[in-house]
Amino acid sequence: MKIISIYFSLLLLLGVAITSCEDYRLDGMVDPTLYIVKSGEQKVTMYNVGLPYVYDLGVYRSGMGDGLASVSLTVLDEAELAAFNAENNTNYKMVTEDCYTITSRALQVDGEKSSVTTAINFDPGKILALPGYAADQYALPVKLINSSEAISEDKSTAVIVINVIDPMVYLGITGTEIMTFSDVGSSIIELELPVKMDYENIFDLEVTLEEKEQLMIDYNTANGTVYELLPEGSYEIDPNPISIAKGISSGVVTITVDRDKLTYGSYMVPLQLASVSKYSISSTANTCLFALNYEAALLDRSDWEVIDFDSEEAVAEGGLANGLAKHIIDDDLSTYWHSAWYGAPAEEAALPYHITVDMKEEVTVTQIDLVRRINNADNIAGEFYTSTDNVNWTKIGTYTMALTNDPQPFSVTKSKARYLKYVMTESRRGNNGSLAEMYVRGF
Repeated sequence: MKIISIYFSLLLLLGVAITSCEDYRLDGMVDPTLYIVKSGEQKVTMYNVGLPYVYDLGVYRSGMGDGLASVSLTVLDEAELAAFNAENNTNYKMVTEDCYTITSRALQVDGEKSSVTTAINFDPGKILALPGYAADQYALPVKLINSSEAISEDKSTAVIVINVIDPMVYLGITGTEIMTFSDVGSSIIELELPVKMDYENIFDLEVTLEEKEQLMIDYNTANGTVYELLPEGSYEIDPNPISIAKGISSGVVTITVDRDKLTYGSYMVPLQLASVSKYSISSTANTCLFALNYEAALLDRSDWEVIDFDSEEAVAEGGLANGLAKHIIDDDLSTYWHSAWYGAPAEEAALPYHITVDMKEEVTVTQIDLVRRINNADNIAGEFYTSTDNVNWTKIGTYTMALTNDPQPFSVTKSKARYLKYVMTESRRGNNGSLAEMYVRGF
């Protein structure tokens, strides 16, 4: 009887164990479902480098299932794309069939891997040639169909929106780079100019820079400056051309200037991208103008004298304390010259105004620095003239005043002279003119 009792006990325990394992393994599991990993709108940027752009489209299987699952990939037609546009408030155009190839449209998902990828190879050059091409205008809409298992409806479609960029080589520094230096410090000045690409470079490239004098001429005309080209032998541009190896997307050109081979003055190195062995040159970032102001020391004005002027305010600006022409060389920023505006002289005061300074000896003038009347915006523009005899005058430069209290340097044509004439031609307030100080640099 004991043996029979033990036998039934064992059967009871085995039944409980079997019951406890039954079905619970499947709790929470769902039927296998296929979907596109990156579904919906997918914006893709590709570069036209002469090679196909490969877009990997991934299909994933979720849920319960461990066998092979088959599914097909199809391209939506024009009507289906139009429906997508209407639903999503977009306006995509269908990319033409010659612009892409799909490696495989019949896909199988292995249960052990639960995903599969097919490559879509785009031809960026042909896409750029499409009628009226614009970024994010053309698209390739694809959809999963004919699956052996369920397809997730809301993740069954991908609309690959295409942006093709024509690769450009460009300068990392553009516009005008202004540098001022004197006789202090090293005589060797190095200027670095980066050459860049904003894409993965897949070729060995050669990029050439050229000096373009017309850029300097245009700058001088637009800004009233008198920059000139650096003299031959005073500088080097290295390397030029510059070689950029495959896999590298930038390089640096160094302009080395020897100050000891220069005289005081304003110089410029106007550079432009001239050629690239592949790709294109940027139309907006292809020039850089290095403006170099080699300043002489400020000349001593202690014995200078104002010997002529056509207008000053001798009463209402403070009498001897302010308003007189002589204050532009008195080394006091709190004093200033002002054109006549009070009493009889004001009736005749009208632009332009001039003030003539006798520098007492012949010097070489290389630059003139002006300081406006502090916190006053009247003075806009004018001219500078020099003379050796106070009779015959030569125009050496112009100025346009910025709205700052700092000294404002103006390059002039290097000139030997004893007499310097300052002329104000434009004002922001009628015929009112003023100036705090005029400094001269030279030797």
